[in-house]
Amino acid sequence: MSAPSSPEEVLNEQWQAGSFCFGCIDRGQERKDAGELGEWEALDFDATVDFWLLEWAKLDERPRSGVQSMFTTMADAFMRRPFRQLFCSRQTIIPEHSHRGKITIMDLPVKEFADAGRAAQVMFKYMWQQAAERRDVKDNPRPIFLWVDEAQNFATAYDMQFQATARSLRACTVYLTQNLPNYYAEFGSGAGRHRADSLVGNLQTKIWHANSDPETNKQAAEVVGKSWQERYGSSAGGGPDKQSGTYSESTRQTLEYDVEPQEFTKLRKGGVLNDLEVDAIIFQSGRVWSNGSTHLRTTFQQG
Repeated sequence: MSAPSSPEEVLNEQWQAGSFCFGCIDRGQERKDAGELGEWEALDFDATVDFWLLEWAKLDERPRSGVQSMFTTMADAFMRRPFRQLFCSRQTIIPEHSHRGKITIMDLPVKEFADAGRAAQVMFKYMWQQAAERRDVKDNPRPIFLWVDEAQNFATAYDMQFQATARSLRACTVYLTQNLPNYYAEFGSGAGRHRADSLVGNLQTKIWHANSDPETNKQAAEVVGKSWQERYGSSAGGGPDKQSGTYSESTRQTLEYDVEPQEFTKLRKGGVLNDLEVDAIIFQSGRVWSNGSTHLRTTFQQG
């Protein structure tokens, strides 16, 4: 809002004295003149100055006001509590704190803060992911983690890119959601569905609990896989008397799910009726469990 609206205003001393935009540029110039900026930082700074003092100032009023209106509408939530205190004041929490063993909890429920709460948490998650990617794990090998409940509310297209290299970053991601269609609804149809499948595919360990969604259960069964299994059959034929009757047995090999989709509907959900026990089926890519299978049925104790 304090950027110049014309080339003439750029040279106006009164505008310069009252413009927050110009004050930032002036402080940046002082740092550049003092040699505090590296070569590439200085080039970035010059490009930024050219944009605000040349391109933006010469831009026609109609497109400029359109851009300004779009941005201020988007940023308006960050000018009010609690986002102003969290992001627009003196910062005491930064994403890199997790590299030092600290845990940051984002307590901005979507049901309470709506889209603004989601945007704030997605923004911090994105900064955390970028900080993890910048980290030199040789100098700082501490494992870090990202834990997201109701993950469909905070998933973005960038997540699948992050997950592709998360293991080498020593970053563990835990996403919790009720079913796959939650992701599809957020990412949209067409290419969005492929992005959702890519994200889920890049999560190496999968834990399925009781679920009534057919698509989720079928995908879980597909992930666990199929194997050749023997199926027994028998037949009997009657004759004019008991002695002439026939009976035969046969076996055949069929490719069947190791865990049928309906099995996921039978898992216990905990609570008093189930003695506080929650059933689960666990799968981890490239692992054979103690039962000699690629999946393990287990039970978690609640509380």
